[in-house]
Amino acid sequence: MQSFTRIRKQMQNKRGSISLKILAILIFCFLELALITAYTNPSQGYEISIYHSVPLLVWFSIICCIIYGVSLIFFSLYIKRELFGVPTYLGLLNLSFAYIFVLAMPCIRSYYMWNINGDTGVHLGLIKVVLETYHLSNIHYPILHILTAIIDSCSNLGLQPLHLFLPLFFELLFIPSMYLFVREVLKRPEEVIIATIAS
Repeated sequence: MQSFTRIRKQMQNKRGSISLKILAILIFCFLELALITAYTNPSQGYEISIYHSVPLLVWFSIICCIIYGVSLIFFSLYIKRELFGVPTYLGLLNLSFAYIFVLAMPCIRSYYMWNINGDTGVHLGLIKVVLETYHLSNIHYPILHILTAIIDSCSNLGLQPLHLFLPLFFELLFIPSMYLFVREVLKRPEEVIIATIAS
């Protein structure tokens, strides 16, 4: 009788794992459809708000991906009591894709520039000063400006594509660095994962 109960429990676990994987595949397909939709609807000029310009399907799929990723992680941590199981990895992968998708939206929609009247415009101006004078004048955090000037000088790409891709690169470094930081501060692995996804 115990062996029958054990076999039934194993089959239920396999069935649940398969349904989680199928749902994850559907969410990834939905996100891919949203990516294609965003790419095939590039910006047609100046847009006041990216939220109104991007089709509703894109935002809906990103929200679904985030909800599903967080749900998978909480399901894995608190219901299945598995710290690093398949649901945890699928959830982290879902959240990472949604994060990258949102950050890459200006690149995907073929923006020429974004936030040029704000912080981005100031940074581009400071980078031009560095390129023209080879001098840093009153820059509080010069490493981004120096790195962008070096990449521009070496690659001849121009500042326009660099100002779109470099922040995306630094934000992608944020995820693992935040995980390493939180791992040093917090001791329980569940807290580390939750703090990482909350950041």
